[in-house]
Amino acid sequence: MKDPQKQRIKDLENQLKIEKLKVLAYEKLISIAEQEEGITILKKDVTKQLDRLHRPIPEK
Repeated sequence: MKDPQKQRIKDLENQLKIEKLKVLAYEKLISIAEQEEGITILKKDVTKQLDRLHRPIPEK
């Protein structure tokens, strides 16, 4: 009889492997699209964008 926790861990590890492969595929797809189209799809510095979102809007 298999331990259900061990089986669950094994299943989750397999899911993680699949998701990591998906991420790699999406990153490659984005990279190819950026090169072929000469555009930027993903911003390189997300922290600057987040800072701008949290700044108060200046009043006129």
